[in-house]
Amino acid sequence: MGRASQVQDRFWNLGASQLQARVPGPRDPANALAKSINTVSAQIVAQIGVDAVIDVMRRLGITSKLPQSLSLALGTPDLTLQEVAYGLAAFPAGGKLVTPLFIVKIVDADGRVLEDYTAPQPREDRLSPETAYVVTDLMKGVVEIGTGKKARELGRPAAGKTGTSLTIATPGSSASCPSCFAAFGSAATTSSPSATTQRAARWPCHLAYVHAGGPALDPGTRL
Repeated sequence: MGRASQVQDRFWNLGASQLQARVPGPRDPANALAKSINTVSAQIVAQIGVDAVIDVMRRLGITSKLPQSLSLALGTPDLTLQEVAYGLAAFPAGGKLVTPLFIVKIVDADGRVLEDYTAPQPREDRLSPETAYVVTDLMKGVVEIGTGKKARELGRPAAGKTGTSLTIATPGSSASCPSCFAAFGSAATTSSPSATTQRAARWPCHLAYVHAGGPALDPGTRL
């Protein structure tokens, strides 16, 4: 065993012992994702390989520079809010690539339609529908038992992920229901638990606004 592997094993063992003392409960991936136990995510990246993770991120539309590091699991890349929003939106979209649409329709002063983009556009498959469903189902746990429990005030099924960032360019939270997906950040650069809680508390107002009384469907429902 090389020295690098020995150091990495020592790091994981130390992290696991500290985590066991600090955070009670099982360490399965679903529970870890729900409660933002990021050392578990980092160990998953170590097992499947950084290159495989970067490949998926690229397929979902992430174009920014990505570190060739296990820190990918901790959200260290400096991504734009748009990249994260449309990248994560591929999961509730059944694995299809979601791209920005800034103009829906242009109408002149006489009511004549000059341009119309309201017709559904074909989307590329970037992940299998099965994989997308599983990830969406995992993110439901964030709302049901994890750091996004505040979103239960919506009174409808929802999925999402809270997070922290090193810069204000990186979003703090994302949330999904069948008919909408919202990602939002804040100017706070702190990664304290209270800051994460404050971001999670914004979920209900964001999603309630875009839903406007629509049906309460499961986040994995394809519309």
